[in-house]
Amino acid sequence: MTRTEEKIIGQQALDLLAQIIDLTNASGKEPHNRIIGLKLIDRKGCVNMFGQPLPDGDYVRPIWSDNPERNDGYYDINVGCDSPWGAVCDVMRELQHKF
Repeated sequence: MTRTEEKIIGQQALDLLAQIIDLTNASGKEPHNRIIGLKLIDRKGCVNMFGQPLPDGDYVRPIWSDNPERNDGYYDINVGCDSPWGAVCDVMRELQHKF
């Protein structure tokens, strides 16, 4: 499997995981701020809310209902070198700590 194919499958798996999170209200429900999506990104040149550079690489960015365009990297989850299954496991582990 090529890296591109892995990324496509990884994004599909993350879309399904986001559906599970939504269906189970795992991150809350309306009108509260909640996760509405999970986006696999190749993060480059990202800075935190204080303007400090963050490491480049493959990350999953949770998309929050109150600010879907948020891009400060605060909630990004590192999935570099992960298989699609590994990325899902890393995201689940990280989100379990938050919810």
